[in-house]
Amino acid sequence: MKRHSTLNLSWGVVFSLGIWSLWLCWNGVTFKDERPNRNVREENISKATKFAYVGVNGKTNQSQQRICVCWSKPLLNWCKVNSDGSALGNLGRVGGGGLIRNDKGEWIRGYVRAIGCTMSMAAELWALRDGIRLCIA
Repeated sequence: MKRHSTLNLSWGVVFSLGIWSLWLCWNGVTFKDERPNRNVREENISKATKFAYVGVNGKTNQSQQRICVCWSKPLLNWCKVNSDGSALGNLGRVGGGGLIRNDKGEWIRGYVRAIGCTMSMAAELWALRDGIRLCIA
């Protein structure tokens, strides 16, 4: 298994988080008129380091914080795909799914998949991939 040379991080972790960061950046630029982050490499290495640390050492000592999550409608005549992956343990059975809703919040299409045994990040990426493919189809 290849590893990032200076931090001894798995390239699989660095690559997966890199793809996810690029996806978030692209969405921010495309849909929210945000400026692209110029420190993508450093941000990705930081996220990969934190991910690897939590995976090896369990929970961090950070205080818990409640975050309210709600769905927001897409623009008029647009649809939105929401995806999620889930894992039974970090390197356990995983699955993913999601749905597409229109600008009125009405269900258009949905999907679900059993992925197998892998890490939770892979479940998220598979669910995202399946959602994108469903949008294209």
